[in-house]
Amino acid sequence: MSLTNYLRLHLELRVRNDQRELLDGLDNWLKLGLITPEEVKQLCQNSLTCSLAVKSIPVSREIQPETELVVANQLTGQKKQPVWLRISQSFREEFSVRWLLLLGIFLVILSSAVLAASGWQRFSDTVQYLILFLYTLAFWITGIWFSRLSSVPLTALTLQKIAILLIPVNFWAMDTFNLWLDFEGIIMMAIASLTLTGICLWQNRGQQNLSSSLNYLTLSFLHWGWEWQTFPLIAIYLGGIITFFVLQFLSPRRNIGIPFIIYAFIVILTRGMFIAQVPLNQLGLVIGIIGWLIAGRRLHIYIKKWSPIIGFSLFLIAFCVTIRETFPWQVIIILGLAIHRNFYYLTKYWQKRYCLAIFILSLQQFFICEKIIPEGIKNTAVRGWYSL
Repeated sequence: MSLTNYLRLHLELRVRNDQRELLDGLDNWLKLGLITPEEVKQLCQNSLTCSLAVKSIPVSREIQPETELVVANQLTGQKKQPVWLRISQSFREEFSVRWLLLLGIFLVILSSAVLAASGWQRFSDTVQYLILFLYTLAFWITGIWFSRLSSVPLTALTLQKIAILLIPVNFWAMDTFNLWLDFEGIIMMAIASLTLTGICLWQNRGQQNLSSSLNYLTLSFLHWGWEWQTFPLIAIYLGGIITFFVLQFLSPRRNIGIPFIIYAFIVILTRGMFIAQVPLNQLGLVIGIIGWLIAGRRLHIYIKKWSPIIGFSLFLIAFCVTIRETFPWQVIIILGLAIHRNFYYLTKYWQKRYCLAIFILSLQQFFICEKIIPEGIKNTAVRGWYSL
């Protein structure tokens, strides 16, 4: 028989697929060339495979049902939110500052129109102050109402801050209009004082101790009684002493904090200098205290690199307005505060200029102290020195 004439044989085997000899037989046939590797793979796939059982693993759900419900509700609410409402919210978030500016311009125009009204002079002092009080109250109420809207937080906060900044001006106006001279004015003063005090305390509620609020209110109430000739100077120094202790030892840091207290003190100092015409040489110590506070580390957080420049400039002004006094006790204290503040910067930065400033200030303080020592004491000291 030739090689090209052959017959294909078809074998049918009946064996169990779990017999070990089956794999050995397939391996032998594969070595002998009776079957091909592709046929072995096909046989194994069709007869020697089985499906694996999938073991279910319990998965712990980290999200609580309440959280899932809240998230679902938020997503549903976002989906159901109208397009015009989303556009309106985005507009208010983007243009809240501009809108506040337009509101301020409107209020300025309105106040100017009221002041320019022909019948303004016919109004009593109580009615004139009532307009300022209503302005302040409108700013605060509008700020509280806007604070409930999540889209305009900056506008709400700004309006509330403006109302707080107007509190010292209100007490200044009460004293200027002499509201205590008639019964209506006294009632107006009582209502306005209680309302403004409540606004100040409410604005700083639950944040810290009451030191900053009480300091701010004290500086506001010190605007009363300036009709007395010597009270403006007393009010300025009393406010300076209280502010010094609060800022130095109590360190207010919240809503009504250091910037507001400094603002209230500057208002009362400005009134004393330009309205009450208090002599500038009598205010040198107060100016020096302000410089000492501004140059300190507590206000350095707000003023940054300008803190030492402003502080030492105020020291220089205080020194210049008090150096010509016959009894320069203010100059001695001012120089002591300046030396203390320069020593603080010397220990912080270790720069030569602070060491030089301490030397010059100490030398200047020595010569000033020499002027206030009585001649008898100086002569006794000189004779005692030469006797040694």
